[in-house]
Amino acid sequence: MALNGFFRYFARQFEVADRLLSGTVDSAPDAVMPRQFLARVLLAQGRATEVIPLLDTRNESSPGSYSSLARAYALSGNVDAARAEIARIEALGAEGFGVGFDLALIHLALGEHAAALTALERAVEDRSQMIGYLNVEPALDPLRHEPRFRAVTQRIGFG
Repeated sequence: MALNGFFRYFARQFEVADRLLSGTVDSAPDAVMPRQFLARVLLAQGRATEVIPLLDTRNESSPGSYSSLARAYALSGNVDAARAEIARIEALGAEGFGVGFDLALIHLALGEHAAALTALERAVEDRSQMIGYLNVEPALDPLRHEPRFRAVTQRIGFG
């Protein structure tokens, strides 16, 4: 169910994804990935305030989910908390984790399009695991028309 929900998210079938993932989270509350996937769906639905209690005390991060709590903070107006999450994620990057993709999502949530594009360029270099989802990630839709975005897709062979 969790993977089906994640695929529905990428297909922009957010209501279906929400239903599938909510059921999985309810039945397996300790499962990390369904909770992280649900957070992305809730963010896509404009329900950032619901993401904070979902992840705030249970934000077991994994690649591609580093950004969800920070995005929720940013979209709910808590810029300081979002910036604190950026600092935490940058520390993971200093340890060798690929974080550029996640940073792009956070900067985009903060309304910082240029910084988001710079982070996507970084994602190619740091081999962010989620870079393979560049062409399907709904949160990146506001950048798709940008020449720098298209250049990133071309660099990784997607353009």
